[in-house]
Amino acid sequence: FTMTITAAAPATLAYTLVTSNATAGEVVAPLGFEARDPFGNAVASYTGNVTISISSGPPGATIGGTLTRAAVAGVVTFDDLTFPVVGDYVLSVTDGTIAGVATTFSITAATAANLAVEGLTTRSLPVLSELSDSLRVKVTDAFGNPVSSVTVNWSVQSGSATLSAASTQTDADGLTAISLTGGALVETVTIEAASGTLAGSPVTFSVDLQPGTAVALLMDTEPVSQTAGVTLAPFAVSARDGGGNLVATFTGNVVLALESGPVGANIGGTPTVTAVAGVATFNDIVLETAGDYVFRVQSAGLADVLTASITVAPAAASEIQLISGDAQSDTVALTLAD
Repeated sequence: FTMTITAAAPATLAYTLVTSNATAGEVVAPLGFEARDPFGNAVASYTGNVTISISSGPPGATIGGTLTRAAVAGVVTFDDLTFPVVGDYVLSVTDGTIAGVATTFSITAATAANLAVEGLTTRSLPVLSELSDSLRVKVTDAFGNPVSSVTVNWSVQSGSATLSAASTQTDADGLTAISLTGGALVETVTIEAASGTLAGSPVTFSVDLQPGTAVALLMDTEPVSQTAGVTLAPFAVSARDGGGNLVATFTGNVVLALESGPVGANIGGTPTVTAVAGVATFNDIVLETAGDYVFRVQSAGLADVLTASITVAPAAASEIQLISGDAQSDTVALTLAD
């Protein structure tokens, strides 16, 4: 007596041909599913159309390739699937009645293909100060996935600045950045980031170095010698930052004082003026005592500055003044002739 037991109706799709990890855009190793009955027996007569989809995966994930296949002798195989987005995937299959699930596999980034600026390309910075980790680039593969461990070379193309590094490597997010310390001059500094033959390389950043905080006074126009009682030619000082740049935002009071001069000398005119656009001009100073003078120019919170020495000459004589000998008398001797 011989009895043959055949498989029951298909109840599930078992994951029998296991794929492996791959890189983005690469065709993954084939995935296979076998139709089985409730008792685990293969159903070789099954020829249904089976569709594969993402059960779980990274945001924005998609599948490329042929997503619906017909089973042959109870087995359906997907052999042309690609995944452009990096991450971990779980796939599921169904014919609308029975279903199956594949185990987790991973997609990693493809070869680095693109270099791009991450964030702003133009920044502003006071002279002699630091811009921390703000010059940033991103390296991605052809599908936009971040690529780590890619070397990026940095250089100053114009202007004066110090970079924190000449080369850096991208992190797990494909990002890398440097810091910059500006030079002393008000100017535009251009920085370049490059990485081999990547598309978009090199990229360029511009950093506008602007005046810093006022720290000192500087003589712009020195006073010149003059005659006593005559108004000095206008002279001026300006507020400067640590790099010697004019700080046009300074509008403080600036005071002119005597550093040295003849005994009893005083400054006539307006010795305290308010700076305009960073510049204080003394245009009505009068000195009435002849001699040699040096001025000290001051403003609260700023380093003082001394002027060059000037000489005030006596004015022209305008009268004769009797100093002593008034109201004197004496005997006049007179000899008469015979």
